[in-house]
Amino acid sequence: MGVKSSSKSTLTYSNDGDVEARFAEGFRVQSAILKHEKVWLGFGLSPFSKVTCSGTMLEKQSQAADKERHLVILCVDDEKPALFLRSAVLTSAGYKVLTASSSGEALQVFRENDVDLVITDHLLVGATGTALAKQIKELRPQVPIVILSGVVDEPEGMAAANLFLSKNAGPTEMLAQVARLLNL
Repeated sequence: MGVKSSSKSTLTYSNDGDVEARFAEGFRVQSAILKHEKVWLGFGLSPFSKVTCSGTMLEKQSQAADKERHLVILCVDDEKPALFLRSAVLTSAGYKVLTASSSGEALQVFRENDVDLVITDHLLVGATGTALAKQIKELRPQVPIVILSGVVDEPEGMAAANLFLSKNAGPTEMLAQVARLLNL
């Protein structure tokens, strides 16, 4: 068994491949992963089978999302573990989540669905989140776009995006900003 921790989270993993992550904000993620797979905890985590979240902010956002149709969020990231975790956190908060692992796939999913908000990683293979934001705004300018990045500084070309969010902000901040952009 091993433990990794930071000021915001703790990651515990056992020799049989089970992982548990506890975020300071009250999130608890349990995971069953392959024994040989490396685990990275920033705002990404290996695939897991169960997410449980608690906390008044999350409960309020989940209740607000349940009052009407499920709001649809498109998440874009070429790193599948990070995409999977973000999707699980948003789904547990009551949103319907569509995923894409490339800019091209994201545009196709966006064109084919009624998307309420887009969250995209900035550094994608062959593209940037800001370039994707520009293309999305040309299709539907009213859709809010969040650019995520592992760096702290806002990238150039943010004019088409509504918000920059560092991946270090964590799931509670992401959910709060999503609710704010969706006027919940």
